[in-house]
Amino acid sequence: MAASKKRRLLDRPQGVLQITPESLESLLINRTTTLTRLFYDLRFVVIDEIHVFMNSDRGRQVLCQLQRLAAFTQTPPRRVGLSATLGDYDLAESWLKAGTERETITVSSAKGSRFRLAVEHFFRGPTDEETREPDAYEQYVFKTAGEKTKTLIFSNSRGKAEETIAALRNIARRKNLPDIYHVHHGSISAPLRETAERAMRAPHQPAVTAATLTLELGIDIGQLERIIQLDSPFSVSSFLASGPLRPTR
Repeated sequence: MAASKKRRLLDRPQGVLQITPESLESLLINRTTTLTRLFYDLRFVVIDEIHVFMNSDRGRQVLCQLQRLAAFTQTPPRRVGLSATLGDYDLAESWLKAGTERETITVSSAKGSRFRLAVEHFFRGPTDEETREPDAYEQYVFKTAGEKTKTLIFSNSRGKAEETIAALRNIARRKNLPDIYHVHHGSISAPLRETAERAMRAPHQPAVTAATLTLELGIDIGQLERIIQLDSPFSVSSFLASGPLRPTR
């Protein structure tokens, strides 16, 4: 936030403040004389991507900060948690109301949805990457991703995401099919990430994007039809949050 905007906020607190836990911690430590004026009329605290905070050090920091803020607010603010990839609603409810006596209400558009799940495994031996034909694994991922669908492919590493998209583009080129393949992770340029996001949002247009789990954070990808998880995820929560799910149409 620009210094001028910070000054306006401190002089006349109003509106919606978007802030990270780290910046809020700085406020709580360095602005003790202005905290009552800043937060006295605080009504709501919205925690976006709540699944990232649950059972983590940053999540415990946020809960601690909310307890500390209570000393400066007129009434306890209502907590609102948001997530498009939440696996355990009961756990989220318990986490969100921690330290309060308030009832938690869950509003979900996922209830009643039906999913098809599939698990496949392959043995891949050493190959010459420059001259070899696409192997059974790559052919399976290509077929599962589809040629006319919106598909997300989650990988455990940026290199794996790039390698997978290169393989899918190679197969599409051999079949004289259009290039609908994209990569999305923190190390590629912003224009390339934005291109992938636009392709995933565009209605009625096929797109396949390979990404790390960072794509979960704040990206609206519209009508998603398939999700593929490559290799074992790092945790059960990662599995529940990302895939491998293929929603029925």
